[in-house]
Amino acid sequence: MAIEGNSHVDCARLRYVVKNLTQFLLTCNYARPPGCGQPIYRFRSVGCQAGRNNKKHSSLGSLMELFRCLFTGHRHSKSHI
Repeated sequence: MAIEGNSHVDCARLRYVVKNLTQFLLTCNYARPPGCGQPIYRFRSVGCQAGRNNKKHSSLGSLMELFRCLFTGHRHSKSHI
């Protein structure tokens, strides 16, 4: 949502075909830069099967965490993105 104080916007689109019908998704993210010296993530991730990320980003899940693509049903890890 665009609100006062946001300084960044980024949009992404995705086009794919399901049963000969072309689907189109569009999403936009609005953000403000983090305060200098302030953590971006305050709470560590929960439910990650592959553990935590490295020390610098310890609140995030591991790059080896598997997730299922909602569009294809295939399983991937973040390291392949």
